[in-house]
Amino acid sequence: MKGYIITNNNDTLRGLIEYEDWVRSPDKISFKEEKALSQSYSSTLVKEFGVDFNRSVYKSRKIGVLDIPLTAEYRTTPSLVAVDSAQVFLKQLVSGKNASLYVYQNHLEIPHYFLERNDIFTELYYYPYYKTVDTRTHLLSIDKYRDQLKEITATSTQFRDSVPPYQEKHLKRYIKNFNSSFPDHGKIYESEKETFTFDLDINLGVESWNEKPVVLKTKFTYGIGARINFPGKFHNRYLKANLFITPDTRIGYNRAFEKVVELKTIEVSVGSYFGKRSLRPYLGVHYSGISSGYRLDFLGFQAGLSLNRHINLEIGHFANLASIIMETRFWTPPRISLHYLPNLNFKR
Repeated sequence: MKGYIITNNNDTLRGLIEYEDWVRSPDKISFKEEKALSQSYSSTLVKEFGVDFNRSVYKSRKIGVLDIPLTAEYRTTPSLVAVDSAQVFLKQLVSGKNASLYVYQNHLEIPHYFLERNDIFTELYYYPYYKTVDTRTHLLSIDKYRDQLKEITATSTQFRDSVPPYQEKHLKRYIKNFNSSFPDHGKIYESEKETFTFDLDINLGVESWNEKPVVLKTKFTYGIGARINFPGKFHNRYLKANLFITPDTRIGYNRAFEKVVELKTIEVSVGSYFGKRSLRPYLGVHYSGISSGYRLDFLGFQAGLSLNRHINLEIGHFANLASIIMETRFWTPPRISLHYLPNLNFKR
């Protein structure tokens, strides 16, 4: 994805970032300048990077790491003294003149939030834990973040919001409103919510599925469809719907009773891309239905190779799982098609 990095020397470099929609806060990224090889940059060498398509910003920070797992049972309240430290890239959720909010995703993909104010960087403490008293175990929580937020926001005489739950959308709104409560608040940045994205699917290829009463060997086909891309840690997965049209197709069980039709194939598929590079394979499961009942339905596989997820070379309907219960063959002559998928989101 197009983006930028800012080095510790304050040099801003633009190029391509290997975007992974990080569900764990990274300590390094892969970045490639134009006409250069991709290089790995650690959080100790880069102070900030950003991805253009969703305006996401990540900043390098050294944080204390607490170890208060829910799998453990405590007899006393766990200590908030950090047992370790880490230099990682934290996603910036809100940035303002008076306070900025960040999120750290640990190795279990559990979010912890940090606040930066007047160059002081502080974790907002919230940790659920199990405490054993006598023979009973109780689920309790350390929610010091409530007092922390009250103390920080007391500096604004115009701010009246109640302390929110320890969740991203609520904390973002709270810190954004706090920044806005100052008359000279200036520009306030807020990260975009991760959501589904949509692509158009325009395709053409050759169809080879020859099964009575459909009579064809290899014939030109074309179509249109749409793809839904999943957000967050499922960003490689997709849901797709297509209509394929094969013109001038002969239908009939013998020459004497044949007719020519425009054969329409409706397909719905779910699948996943694999890898992180520009050129990556994908595999999906799809259902095919044919207009006017000219042949049996198909439930099986499609596979292909994709360039930047916007140009796909695809092999469709080549292995039919429905053959187990239907009178049709398992290995099906495939459709080979080229797909162009322009985005409908106007920002990626």
